[in-house]
Amino acid sequence: MKKIGIGISVMVVAAIIVLLLAEPVGMKVTKRHSPSETVEASTGELGISVTYCRPYKKERVIFGELVPYDKVWRTGANEATVFSTNKDVRFGDQELSAGDYALFTIPKEDGWTIILNNTVEQWGAFDYDQTADAIRIEVPVGTVENSVEQFTIAASEENDAIILAFTWDTTKVSVPITTQK
Repeated sequence: MKKIGIGISVMVVAAIIVLLLAEPVGMKVTKRHSPSETVEASTGELGISVTYCRPYKKERVIFGELVPYDKVWRTGANEATVFSTNKDVRFGDQELSAGDYALFTIPKEDGWTIILNNTVEQWGAFDYDQTADAIRIEVPVGTVENSVEQFTIAASEENDAIILAFTWDTTKVSVPITTQK
């Protein structure tokens, strides 16, 4: 009887160790398939950064299938994408305070909703809570001529603004970011 109790205890401890190691190992493996990247841009005193993971198309239909229309998307892979700004800004047509935000989107065929949420540390959009949204803006959808294999967020300077662009497959969405006047 004593041997059975010891055997069960050893199995329980082993199971706990496996569970504790599974999450970090799983995260490391998924990062290989969708590597993380940080994009930074500045103009004048304004600086922004976006940290996200970059999934690949891999011959899949992206928008409308892999990324469903009309549903909140983490805008990348793995943990939620993080948008940071060092100054209060106009993000599209909305005012946004300096700080860090989780960036989500709701892709639609004719436009996207871009969401900046106050709960930064999230895995994907599984625990997304709309009541924590700082802002939501609507932007039109554009296209690119050549399909983009890996999801890309780029930031470029243009006339005292930073243009944040999301491109994947043949879809491109952009939002201007300027300092508040």
